[in-house]
Parts: sequence; structure tokens; C-alpha cells
Amino acid sequence: MNLEKYELAINDYTENRELTLTQAAKKHHVHRYTLGNLLKQRGKFRRRNVEEIYLKAKEEYTNSENRCLQATAKKYNIHTYGFSQYLKKNNILIRKKYEFDRHYFDIINTQQKVYWLGFIAADGGIRNNQLFIQLSQKDYNHIHKFANIFGVPVKLGENYDKRTQKIYKYCRLVISSKDIVEGLKNKFLLQNKQENLNGDIFKVIPKKYLNHFIRGYFDGDGCISINSLKEFSMTFVGTKPFLQSLSDIMIDHLGLNRVKVREFRNHASVCWGGNLQLKAVHNWLYNDANIFMERKKEIWDKL
Repeated sequence: MNLEKYELAINDYTENRELTLTQAAKKHHVHRYTLGNLLKQRGKFRRRNVEEIYLKAKEEYTNSENRCLQATAKKYNIHTYGFSQYLKKNNILIRKKYEFDRHYFDIINTQQKVYWLGFIAADGGIRNNQLFIQLSQKDYNHIHKFANIFGVPVKLGENYDKRTQKIYKYCRLVISSKDIVEGLKNKFLLQNKQENLNGDIFKVIPKKYLNHFIRGYFDGDGCISINSLKEFSMTFVGTKPFLQSLSDIMIDHLGLNRVKVREFRNHASVCWGGNLQLKAVHNWLYNDANIFMERKKEIWDKL
């Protein structure tokens, strides 16, 4: 035990009456329980006036529209649940942490909504009442476009991949909303997306927006590549039923060659090649487009 650190923590706690035991322990990097025992032995431990603290927290919460429940509770070092019960007891309406349109996907009537629906179908996930999207950090700016619609943060993190023995740097967005999730489920985006995604989702996409939906899906689970001979190829990855429907739409709209949807162990894929074909795809996908993943479009623009 580093007694010097504990002495500094005790002095700081004694001199600063606004400093809580937890804050003092954290500030000086000492154990809260041990610090509390030392303060009690010396008769310097202060029992907090909980009612007074809750009252101050309530005043700040009600007087600041931008202060959320969690942030207020954290500032005053009180439990979020206990504080919420205190507010309810005092007939104070608890605000949502993030205020946004919770029925955003109920009606699909804009290019932006259709694009993000396609992107979520490819790269999103649903768990309980949460929608989450996790991408490589190189696509931070793109995921931030979606985050800005809802005013939610994009968090950065790292994962170690045991298989490749490499560190994967990711950016992650989470939207907690039962209404948002229900809106997506009504569009055939279910919790088991990898197994359940099929062609039914195209039934809820207005025909005039099909290219924007497919562009969104491509930006999530598609790739465009070019070889040394400057020959381009395009690939979509997903479930076999979904890709079969997508393939039919691409063939009907653009007259592409009919190709086989190939099945693998955990996914299926469909691929087209030929610069003339892909020029037609490029023109259709990006017709009137105002949202797309820049790094993929840069490759398309080389056609």
C-alpha cells in the first residue's frame, strides 16, 4: 500500500468538502474502501447529505434542457436509477438521453432513408431494442453521416483478432430505440439478419428509389475492383434469397448478363464483370445520388 498516496487523498478530501470519497480515491489512484476505513479511523469521514445532493441534482436537471439524466447523476455521484425514481416521485418528466425522430424508418419516402435502409441491411445489426453499426475506423466519416441524423455519438475502439493476430480498429454506433427497431423489423430487417434477409425487403422500397437502396447495400456489403488490365468487376455479398432478388432487379433494369449466385459456408455472393456492363451499373447506382461512400465511388469513377 502506498501510504503517501493515501495521505494526499486524505488531505484533499478533508480540505475540499465538495470532494466525495469516490472522487478522492479516483483522483489519487487509491482504493475507495481502504481510503474510507482510514478516514473513519481518523474521524474525518463525512456522511453525505443525500437529500441535499438529490435536490441540487434535480435543480440542475430541471433548469438545463441539454443536461441528460445520466450526465447529471454522474456529476453528483449518485445512482442513475435512484435519481430517476427521485425525479418521478417529484413529478418531473425524464427526458430521453438523445432526442431524435424515433419513427424515422416508418415511412420510406426519401433517398436518404432508402440509402441507409440498404446500408443497414448490409452492415447493421439488431439486438433486442438496439440498432448498431460497426465499421473500420477508415470509414468513420461515413458512419458519422448516419449518426448526425440521430444526434448520437460514434465511439472508437480496438479488437484483437486471434485468427489473424492483428488489431482491428473500429468505429461503432448504437441507437437504443424500440420504435426504430420495430420500424426496421417491419421492413423485413430481423434480428437474425444473416439468416432471414430475403427479397421481401424490396417490396417496401419504392421503385424510383431502388438504385439508392442497392447503392446503400453495396457500400455496406459490396466491392468494386480493377485488375492490371484495367478490367473492372463488382461483387455483392449476402444471403442467397436476397442476392437472387437483387440479381433479378439488376438484370431487369440494366440488362446485365444473368450470373449464378454462388453459395459458400457462411454467405453467398454474386459477381459481374465487363467494363461496358459496369459503366451502366455506375450510371444507374449514382444517378441523382447525394449520399454514398466516397472511397468506393472513387474507384467507380475510374471506369
